[in-house]
Amino acid sequence: MVCDTRCFGRAVVILLVAFTARPVVSAGPGQARRDPVELPGVQMDGSVQLPNQWSLRPVGRQVVLGDFPVNMAVHPSGKYLAILHAGYGDHEIVVVALTPGGARVHSRRVIEAGFYGRNFSPDGKRLYCSGGTRERIESFAFAEGELSDHRSLPVSAGKRVCVPSGVAVSSDGTTLYVAGNRGHEVVVLPAAGGTPAIRVKLGKESFPYACVVDEAHRKLYVSLWGRAGVAVLDLPIRDDSVVAAVWPTQDHPNEMLLTRDAKTLYVANANRNTVSVIDTATGRTREILSSALHPGAPDGSTPNSVALSPDEQTLYIANADNNNVAVIDVSEPGRSRSRGFIPVGWYPTSVRVSPDGKRLLVANAKGTTPKANRGGPNPLRPGTTIEEYIAGLYRGTLSVIDIPDEDELERLTVRAYACSPLRADQRPVIERPQGNPIPAKVGDPSPIRYCLYIVKENRTYDQVLGDMPEGNGDPSLCIFGEEVTPNQHALAREFVLLDNFYVESEVS
Repeated sequence: MVCDTRCFGRAVVILLVAFTARPVVSAGPGQARRDPVELPGVQMDGSVQLPNQWSLRPVGRQVVLGDFPVNMAVHPSGKYLAILHAGYGDHEIVVVALTPGGARVHSRRVIEAGFYGRNFSPDGKRLYCSGGTRERIESFAFAEGELSDHRSLPVSAGKRVCVPSGVAVSSDGTTLYVAGNRGHEVVVLPAAGGTPAIRVKLGKESFPYACVVDEAHRKLYVSLWGRAGVAVLDLPIRDDSVVAAVWPTQDHPNEMLLTRDAKTLYVANANRNTVSVIDTATGRTREILSSALHPGAPDGSTPNSVALSPDEQTLYIANADNNNVAVIDVSEPGRSRSRGFIPVGWYPTSVRVSPDGKRLLVANAKGTTPKANRGGPNPLRPGTTIEEYIAGLYRGTLSVIDIPDEDELERLTVRAYACSPLRADQRPVIERPQGNPIPAKVGDPSPIRYCLYIVKENRTYDQVLGDMPEGNGDPSLCIFGEEVTPNQHALAREFVLLDNFYVESEVS
């Protein structure tokens, strides 16, 4: 799949519209388009326009990582970050050294598969991460930023499906608690391996994601994607253990964070714009925090990671689909308030605070800019290897941001709102031109009687229609031009050519 040099995922879309009058075309046959068009990519002001009308203006220092970083763990020394990657390309662990001036990649280790879970032992001497579909936990010795002594700890045997996700470690470093996402279970493993695992079923379609150990209350908390809740298990877990309770959250709870006094559990709800604040003494929700830019905004911010300042007065929430971090004052339990937003890179998946409290660390899964894959698969170049498959094209980044004071946060909040196309009243971003046949709102009259929508799967606009002078295309990216696709070209000319229509996904 080849992407336009200036955009990401322009789809081949042909729209056949039947009016009571004549069809409408974007330009006459052979007539080059002259309308000004805003294209995704780097803009004159230095921002990056994304295909979904959002833009990026990331702050801080950006460190290039690998394909789709999903989770970060801060080493107990505060000197290193271990970042797990689980994209289309190599799954790997990238170790970043935190320096006085920022951060730099220190080492990297490719693994067969990974999925969210990663954690250091309390003494920092070992790193554990999920082996995903390989049905194991990967264990490494860790010293001065280097990984060695690799061991694989199986979580299932035979045809059993578990797919380990979140991994938690007991305070004495001897026991691992693993969320078996597809096995709908919690698996308890000796960190040293060698002893049969203990399994506790959590119920059908529960899809456990993250684990948090609360040794003060002798509990294990497990977020349940499929049940909008947190499962509570009593410690120690035995073969006959069962779920003691399920505390309700909102939809798709994922990452969780327990305060040092173990009195409060923060749970990010990815399919809402919220974080649940749970009183661990009662299991009741004390507050529901909004991470959205506007009150009452439709779901879609996708909060998926949370972090606390060292004094636990400020909560940071990574909003994956808003490309920002929400900053919440949680100093007064039950009276939390939003302080603002920090714009970061494309699709933040993990947020952490440096142990000294001076820097915010954010993993951005898709990095900072769209990119074309001119070196991708092309039937006109037989025998060539796929150098740039679109699904693995983007390099994630780490944003290293100095914690802003109130004045700076106010400026960054203005910047974050400037990156968003959303309006507080939820009105459309673009004003409807006078005489446009598309209704302004549901129920308004329109001359359109029928609409037939044709999408050509797995082909971008420029691959098929880039040779049409009526559209704003790039002929150099055209693979299946008019001599190959005469019908598509004829339909586009007779009806409507949507030459600046974009899709959100890299593929399909």
